[in-house]
This record gives sequence, C-alpha cells and structure tokens, in this order.
Amino acid sequence: MLYGAQVKTQYIRDTALQPYETKAESFEIFLPEGVRTVDLTVSLRYEINKPDNFIEIYKVERKVSLDR
Repeated sequence: MLYGAQVKTQYIRDTALQPYETKAESFEIFLPEGVRTVDLTVSLRYEINKPDNFIEIYKVERKVSLDR
C-alpha cells in the first residue's frame, strides 16, 4: 500500500444510491449558437471495475426543445 488509510479517504466521493432515498442531480449544457433542439440520452449504469464493463439499469431518450 502506497498511502495510509487517512490519505486515501480524502479522495473518495460518495456516489452510492441509498435505498428509498431520492437523489436529484442537475447539469448545465451549453449549446452552440443557433441550436434550439437536442436529442438527449440519460443512462444509469453500474460500472464493474472498468468503464467498458457495465450493467445498464435505466435509460431515457428524449428530444428537448428550447422553443415553447
């Protein structure tokens, strides 16, 4: 082990999904000038060891328009 436990704990981020607890996230996406419509895909994945090795839990695809 290169670092002790006290050093490793400062690099850990809580990404856990707790049972029966709602977790809300918000993201800002900057679009190029003149773009009014976007095809959006959001995927909830469980990664196993590597980003290429995952299980997709839920996926949503929507067309989002800035026009009302």
